[in-house]
Amino acid sequence: MLNNFKLGTKIIAIVLCCVFLVIFFLTLIVSYQSYQVLSKEAHLLIANATARNVNKVEGYVNQVSETTEFAVNRLSAALERGELSQRELLDVLEALSGSSKFIEYAYIVLPNSQSYIARDGVGETMDNHLKNILNQNANNNDDKMLISKPFNVQIKDKNIFTINFSFNILNSHKQKMGTLGILYNIQALSEDLLHSRRSIFEGDRRFLMTQDGVIFLHSNEEFVGKNLKDINTDERGQNILNASINNERGIYAYDYLDDEYMAGVQPFKIANSNSIFTMVTLAPTKSIYQPFYNLLLGIIITSLVSLLVVIVTILYYVKFHITRRIVNVSEHLYSFFKYINFESDQLPANLKPRANDEI
Repeated sequence: MLNNFKLGTKIIAIVLCCVFLVIFFLTLIVSYQSYQVLSKEAHLLIANATARNVNKVEGYVNQVSETTEFAVNRLSAALERGELSQRELLDVLEALSGSSKFIEYAYIVLPNSQSYIARDGVGETMDNHLKNILNQNANNNDDKMLISKPFNVQIKDKNIFTINFSFNILNSHKQKMGTLGILYNIQALSEDLLHSRRSIFEGDRRFLMTQDGVIFLHSNEEFVGKNLKDINTDERGQNILNASINNERGIYAYDYLDDEYMAGVQPFKIANSNSIFTMVTLAPTKSIYQPFYNLLLGIIITSLVSLLVVIVTILYYVKFHITRRIVNVSEHLYSFFKYINFESDQLPANLKPRANDEI
């Protein structure tokens, strides 16, 4: 096919094809390497961000756990000695309720006596209805802290979504004398954990759930209190739930409503208990790979501009430094042969060499 083209066109076409192939494979290699590096760094970034969030939550939860355990040990010793008055009991409860912003309420349930509840350092008698609800979410036989499932409870005409952290008050014979617990302030935890300063990618999300998948902290309140398996029924959602149940840390692909995410999953054990929470960090893949798309676009534009510059340069050089010289030589030879064949009586002027090459 090239045999039908002019010499200049052939040169341009061959050089252009070679340059195009070189740029194409160079772009392909650079893009692939950039994608791999970006993907690896994104995995590390999401894993580290999830770990940082876990450390924060562990600190907030363990702070409450340690404070509550200290109060339980104090009450256990005093109750066993029979030295604890109602006022002293309320003092311990009120001090506990005001010790942390993550404590919504602190309470004590005594089987054969009145039960009390306190908030922000102010205590009062607990009604029987609330006492029955808290007893349903309390531990009966263990000396470790029990962490209940997330639940709704109404206190003083206010509906609270909370988690019950409770210790048994035991005597030296491991006999139960009562229950001391707190209702965790999930709202305060949400304000800290879901703050924009914890974002690592545009449009990312974080949520906290129990080991079996009940979400109790999420930026979308519609998901709070629901199980992950009911929200996302596909295989990728199940993979995250399985990782939580099996206490496995990792990075998983996740999608919801046609949006694809990279999910960092890290279960962690709560101190003084047998309970496990799971932190999940979701980063949209379109945000993760946006720098790659920008880089690829830049490479493509640069490659096209480079091809254009190469075409113009070769076209100019071939036309003015090769083709024109060949035409001049051809015309000169044509005139010369006309002269020696007596077709013309005028001798053509001599051509001046313009370069030391074949032409």
